[in-house]
Amino acid sequence: DQPPGEEFAKQKEARRKYVERAFGVLQVQFAIVSRPAQGWKHHNLNNIMKFCIILHNMIVEGKRD
Repeated sequence: DQPPGEEFAKQKEARRKYVERAFGVLQVQFAIVSRPAQGWKHHNLNNIMKFCIILHNMIVEGKRD
């Protein structure tokens, strides 16, 4: 039997690794993702990340065809 928070901690760790891996893929494909962003506005960063994710998905779809 597991302690109450152990299953939650396992799930959180698994998702964290997934997000880190996905972000690593974006960093390799799009240099803008790996640059420092301290001076950028939050909505601009949000739009850039969404754009990179959409482009990545389009590239992956194109490779399947």
